[in-house]
Formats: sequence, C-alpha cells, structure tokens
Amino acid sequence: MRRRFLGMVTVVAALVSMVMGTAPAAATAGWTVTPGGSATASSGEAILTFRSGAGGDDLAMPCASTTIELNFFSSSDSHIADITGIGFNQCVASGLLTFEFDAHTPWAMHALSYSPPMVYGEVRDVAFTIIGPGCLATVQGTLNFTYNNVTGELIFLPDFTLSVTNVDPIDNCLGLINTGDSMSIEAAFSVSPVQHIVPA
Repeated sequence: MRRRFLGMVTVVAALVSMVMGTAPAAATAGWTVTPGGSATASSGEAILTFRSGAGGDDLAMPCASTTIELNFFSSSDSHIADITGIGFNQCVASGLLTFEFDAHTPWAMHALSYSPPMVYGEVRDVAFTIIGPGCLATVQGTLNFTYNNVTGELIFLPDFTLSVTNVDPIDNCLGLINTGDSMSIEAAFSVSPVQHIVPA
C-alpha cells in the first residue's frame, strides 16, 4: 500500500510540475565535449565595468581585444574546461589611463544547464591583478557565460559577479577603483575549434 501511495505522489508531483511550466530536476551524469583538447578564443572589444560599493557612476574600461587559451574535456561532473590563459589588450579607463591584467589561471568552466544549442554555465576561480600607473588591485569571483554549440560563440555576461578584494593603499588607482567595488566583464569570443558540449 505504501509503494502504491508513493507512486501516486510521484505522478501528482510530475503533473504539478508540468502545469507550473517546470520540469522535475534530473540527476546529471556529466557532460560530453567533442573534440575537446586545446582551443583558443578571441574577441573584439571587451568592456570591463567597475561599480562602486559607495554608489555613484560606473567606471567603464574598454579593452581593444581579448584572447583566451582553453583546455576542454568530457567530465562526470559539471567541470568541462579550464581557461589556462587570458589576455586583455589595450585597456583604457577614463580615456587616459592604460591598465594591464595579470591573470591567475586556471579558471574552471562549469556547465550548469542546456537548452539546444545553448550551454549556460559559470567560470569559477577567477582571479587577476590590475596593474597600471599608480595602481595595484586584485579581483576575484565568478563569471556567468553562455556557449553556442553551432557558432562556437562564448559570451561572458556582464553580471557584476566579480569583486575588487584589495587595492594597494599607496598605488591606489587614483581612487578610480576601490576595495569592495563589484566588476563585470562583457565580451563575445569565437572559439576555435568549435566545441560541441552536451549532457552525457
């Protein structure tokens, strides 16, 4: 009798989920990535934006281009790739100050959901140092991304999921960047070779 009751509860729950427009959560068996291995990605202009924790206007820092080195692989969990190198090129703030970025890689790419042909995920372990005239600051956090299996387009979404964790008290970035500020990176990359990333 108990088995019959539990079976009825399961059916009712599934029907409720269908009516509500949601699907029951499915256990993932990992992800399959082909061809996998080493890949590169490049973007046109990337926009790095700092949002003050104290309020006020955002500080936009456009970079002329960005290049990424990646290593893709199939996985029994959500970890599908590592960003092993990233370079932001010709980044200028306020039209005057040029900044460089020392990325502390690898950054781990995790696939979280799939709606063909789109993969939605998160880049974790993001960390880098900002270096410029009178500026030394560190940034940490995550990046949300989408990936298109057809076009090979990887997009970093500007969701302010990064945080400025420290600004040197002497090389204080002229007060443009401060500890506690949040940061976003907006960029669209073309991945080569194109990867096909699907749930296993």
